[in-house]
Amino acid sequence: MVDETTRQTLEGLGIPPETVPPGSVKFLSWKELRALGMRSRDCKLWTINTNNREAIAYSVDHEHKPYVGVVLRNLYSDSRKDHKAITPDIKPLWHNFYHALPQVYRLGVCVLVEGPKDARVLASANIPAISVLMAIPSHEHLRTIRRYAGTVLWIGDRDPADDRTEIRVNRAKRQARELDLGFFDFKIPTKDPALLAGNTEWLEKIYDRVMELSYLNG
Repeated sequence: MVDETTRQTLEGLGIPPETVPPGSVKFLSWKELRALGMRSRDCKLWTINTNNREAIAYSVDHEHKPYVGVVLRNLYSDSRKDHKAITPDIKPLWHNFYHALPQVYRLGVCVLVEGPKDARVLASANIPAISVLMAIPSHEHLRTIRRYAGTVLWIGDRDPADDRTEIRVNRAKRQARELDLGFFDFKIPTKDPALLAGNTEWLEKIYDRVMELSYLNG
């Protein structure tokens, strides 16, 4: 169960609160952020900006231990939007790794996305989505997933195309091949997967693609 303020915030983001595992997401008030800032210099510096006096905290997992840190995201969606990861110096890190893993293992397919909100929106539609907390999955991310699945469905943000992004995606595909890991792109009609909240048609398309890859995988 989530608290009432977190519930209202999730509903505002288009994420059904009942689909969020306990401890995965929490609204943090200014009082709670100040308390966190007493233990984390990164948090204290982040909250100097007056836009960052309330936040959504997304849990961060490591393969061998859940809840090793948090990603803070303020409540703005315009030019004031900002986020801060408060995590230990270990790699790779994820959001929703532990909760999605049984489904990933059963299907043999993992849907990887960039941000934690992306993962939460897709997971709300029973899609085995895990956030890599970076723009492109690293070799460490892919190597970890290979222990649990044979196929990755990558749904990246639709940022303006540039040579650097293409190089990084091609590198991830090459690394996946070297690991004998299937790597497929899925193009969406929105800037990022989080914007598919409430879009039943496209969420069903992603789910159907996962099931198709699961069938082919095994």
